[in-house]
Amino acid sequence: MDHFVLAADNNVVGPLCVVLRSLKLSHDPAFTVHLFDCGIAPDNLARVVGYAASIELDLQIYDLDVAPLEEMRVRVAENPNLVAASFARLMMGSLLDDAITRAVYLDTDVVVTRGLHELFTMPMDGAIIAAVNEGNDHLVDLGISTADYFNSGVCVVDLVAWRAEGIEAATLDVIDRQGSYCMFFDQCALNIALHGRVKYLPGDYNHYTLAPGGHTTGGVPAVVHYTAPPKPWDAPQKHAWGALYCVMSETTPWPTDFNTLAEAAERRRKGHYRRLNPFFRAILKHARKRGAL
Repeated sequence: MDHFVLAADNNVVGPLCVVLRSLKLSHDPAFTVHLFDCGIAPDNLARVVGYAASIELDLQIYDLDVAPLEEMRVRVAENPNLVAASFARLMMGSLLDDAITRAVYLDTDVVVTRGLHELFTMPMDGAIIAAVNEGNDHLVDLGISTADYFNSGVCVVDLVAWRAEGIEAATLDVIDRQGSYCMFFDQCALNIALHGRVKYLPGDYNHYTLAPGGHTTGGVPAVVHYTAPPKPWDAPQKHAWGALYCVMSETTPWPTDFNTLAEAAERRRKGHYRRLNPFFRAILKHARKRGAL
């Protein structure tokens, strides 16, 4: 049995269901999704659970106390874009049953396009975590080079080693002592705590769209990660893989229609132009009178 871990609050129930559907369509072996509930409204949680049942997906819910996660969030950064749910993955070693020895964590802004069973069977080569390199250089003062820094939005965790070596406590200690270094919050804390114990995966397993076209080339990635705003559920037309998200959302409780959002964006653009155009015409007229043009 393969085990996936996700964490979500009430703001990402739509994308969460997209991840669930993409896993169900793509991953062949039997699997369980362990959902860390970080404040999903009861009615929305019922819809998520009902949807999972409708596609015959084994979903286990863990009702988390968000207060400790919120304390971590505040210690790391006063950032409105940072949510407490981001820190829930740090607890997977203690929340999951000890019988679960390996798990794959997925952010809620991903789409899985093919089975990931190889992530559960590959050798870890002494690493505690396996992830895709991101090439970030802001932790070089701590000895973490661009070749070392990984993106934690998709990661394979050896839970036996994680528990044995106290990684949860080590990561929380990093947040307490070195929170100012954590530009990318819990991801940075993981990079610091796990430095030297990382196996690097091909970029195909975490094709993040921070840059146009992402960071891998050729073919359809195994995992598309919508890292950059606006997110595809807000503006799919601005993502190379935005249409994929819309297709995956079609039968979920929160579908995203590509054409509707694209047409609305175009209407807004034309509206802005019509409002601003007289203003710019007045500026040009004034400039011409003054001989500036």
